[in-house]
Amino acid sequence: MSDDGSQDEAGADASAMKDFTEVDFADPLAATDIITDLNSVYASAAANIPQALTKPGFGFYMNAKTYSFYCQALAANTTFQSLGAAGDFNALTYMGFPIYVCPGMFNDVIVATYPENLVFGTNLATDWTEARLIPTYEYDGSDNVRVTMNFAVGVQVAVASDGIYGSTVWDS
Repeated sequence: MSDDGSQDEAGADASAMKDFTEVDFADPLAATDIITDLNSVYASAAANIPQALTKPGFGFYMNAKTYSFYCQALAANTTFQSLGAAGDFNALTYMGFPIYVCPGMFNDVIVATYPENLVFGTNLATDWTEARLIPTYEYDGSDNVRVTMNFAVGVQVAVASDGIYGSTVWDS
């Protein structure tokens, strides 16, 4: 992983989505090929995890940059009148499936799964977890206490095989 919004294969293989089916994009995502890339993720979902396509909320997860490429591609190919979306760029779908814009997600990545498969996870079982009570009443005479907690959180996967991870990072 990196600090510039991109990801490498080692980071992807160490992520919570490491067991998702991999789809390799030939080039970094752009408005000219985003529909092809979305179609390759959908085709992989239909071939490898068809049961997930029927789950409520199944959709595509991408960052704002990738979503803007999709908006550009649609704007270049239609007037939105036929889609019934006449200028509403905040609720676009792909083949009727929702697109979830996730700020902080890596560039050149499209994930397909359902919301219940992505869960809140912590590292509570490690020695790095700490919770402390700070009795501020001892210092300022108030009736207050403060609580500090140190632990890591992140996205975890409930069903490891129920997802597609499309990216440019795959070597094989």
